[in-house]
Amino acid sequence: MEKRTYSIGGKKYIQREIGLAQLEALLALLEDANVKSFSEITNPAAVARLARGKALAKLLAILLVPEGRPFDPEKLDEIASEFEDANIPASIAVKVIADFFAINNGWIESIGSSFAEAQEAAGRGTDTG
Repeated sequence: MEKRTYSIGGKKYIQREIGLAQLEALLALLEDANVKSFSEITNPAAVARLARGKALAKLLAILLVPEGRPFDPEKLDEIASEFEDANIPASIAVKVIADFFAINNGWIESIGSSFAEAQEAAGRGTDTG
């Protein structure tokens, strides 16, 4: 399994293929930020919108897991705060997003880039009946 390692604020974080709990958190965050598709998070205007709303640090907290620990959705705000305190350079944030697509491209392409399709694949589709 492909992974990337980052050193932020003196700690190591790992990015691997996204898990289901991470996908659920990611979809919720991006929907709240009014981002309509995965590909939109590569758009500089969307990244700026996420940064203004402090959602960019939370996005990174979803994508990056502390080394040696499993993803814990209850720790997202704490990790996002650590990222904000570390004042991560924008180039690192953009690299993490680019690496997300490099690592997860296969399944993103297989389901399409719309969140409706991703929600359905993750079992979060809305019941219309």
